[in-house]
Amino acid sequence: MPKPLRVAVLGFSDFERITIASSFRLAAQRAPSYEMVKLLDEPEFLLADADHPPSVQLVQATERVGRTVFIGAQPPEDCQSWIPRPIVSLQVLRALDALAMPGAAPARLEPAPAPAQSIALPPRPRPAAPPVIDVLLDDPPPPP
Repeated sequence: MPKPLRVAVLGFSDFERITIASSFRLAAQRAPSYEMVKLLDEPEFLLADADHPPSVQLVQATERVGRTVFIGAQPPEDCQSWIPRPIVSLQVLRALDALAMPGAAPARLEPAPAPAQSIALPPRPRPAAPPVIDVLLDDPPPPP
């Protein structure tokens, strides 16, 4: 099996980083596979938080925009690969695959369209109401 491609992660919360690392571990048997490394380990690719300006600026300053998948609300102007939040493991892997495979089209996924109106389900039958008993209370006559 080929060696995993190295991916550095810029920005993101601890939870998101754990999610990304778990995605890579779970997909280790596929080709290509990926492993999370530090930026100093000279990664082949970057995942950058598009909503974190310092991460975007670092990618631009190091001229790695073409080797970066941005994840966030809006893509940076010069990016070639972007996916919206929330982070979906399969989308991250597909976007990295598009960068890893020569001649692959850049991944720029748009947010999913708003769901169509929901289908009306038939009303649930209501349980039978307890019987209603009408009672008329009358004050007793005053004592003589």
